[in-house]
Amino acid sequence: MLSKGMVPAARQKVKRNLKRWGDLIHLVDHIVVTCSSCALALTHEWRDLDDGPQIARVAKKTILLSSLVNRHADRLELTEMKETMAYHSPCHLRVQPDPGSSLEMLGHVPGLRTIPLNSHCCGIAGTWGMAAENFPTSQTLGRHLMQLPEWSQATAGVTDCPTCRIQMEQFGSRPIFHPIEIVAKNLA
Repeated sequence: MLSKGMVPAARQKVKRNLKRWGDLIHLVDHIVVTCSSCALALTHEWRDLDDGPQIARVAKKTILLSSLVNRHADRLELTEMKETMAYHSPCHLRVQPDPGSSLEMLGHVPGLRTIPLNSHCCGIAGTWGMAAENFPTSQTLGRHLMQLPEWSQATAGVTDCPTCRIQMEQFGSRPIFHPIEIVAKNLA
């Protein structure tokens, strides 16, 4: 909603969410998210809409799932995975605390080789790239991912952002996964 300029409607949704969450915010240790854009919204963008104490609590308790898993990595029992995967870091993850958390988490999987792609934005930019008038530009911006030399070594791609995943699947021929899918698949 914010990216579409629907600020009043977004503010109402935030207030509705906070009302529904109620006392849960006080009772939980963490608000765990798997999407880098959602984490950014909860930790930064919501503050632009409301600066109340509940918003501050939400921001303080929000954590990426990969950061939480890394805190408890000593408890993981993972099977070996002999694959090479290319990792695309979403723009929204790069500006948050612990931007390398997913790469670190993937590093716990024995035998998995993860190649960080030195890539820029995938070009989809949330729903922006899905709009008909922006689609050609989105394609131009995102096509570079599949042309990076690291792709030739990878059997699959990995990213934290669902819209980056859509873009990567659209341009590539390899499967794309969320980092937690790889860890979950290899739990002993």
